[in-house]
Amino acid sequence: MNKLSASTGLLAAAGTAAVVLSGLCIVAPGTCFGKGGARPGKTAKAAPIAWRASLPAAVQDATRSGRPILVDFYGTWCHPCKMMDALTYADPGVIQEVGRWVPVKVDVDKDPQTTARYHVSNMPTIAVLKPDGTLVTGSIGFMGPKEMTAFLRAARAKVFLRAARAKVR
Repeated sequence: MNKLSASTGLLAAAGTAAVVLSGLCIVAPGTCFGKGGARPGKTAKAAPIAWRASLPAAVQDATRSGRPILVDFYGTWCHPCKMMDALTYADPGVIQEVGRWVPVKVDVDKDPQTTARYHVSNMPTIAVLKPDGTLVTGSIGFMGPKEMTAFLRAARAKVFLRAARAKVR
């Protein structure tokens, strides 16, 4: 997992966030086809996460609810993305944690404007946004259930820590 930070490519200027992403998606051996994992030719169960279909709809929902936004940039041709759908997003712990977010999936081929806005070039890319749509942090590459749960908890704390600091100023 490559954690993004302000020093490694996240840019924010005049209220518009941009993510400069580069690198490789690397999957740990045994993660995909290990015991209990998805196997070639098998169809994985769909995760019961209520993914929003567009980022504007997610920002509107997040603004109303005060919850942060989880953006999953994916490609239909991306094998690690499919693995995350089958393994990570189907995990009960991840599903529970994602329930604290406004989740949205962005198909990089169908929504090139949003993809370009965040300079996404590798999949899967996870972006964490404040309820107003401002970028906070992100990650590139496959994350298993334990990594994703830890990432989401830390990212959620970061979103609300920044919000609290902004109120103090």
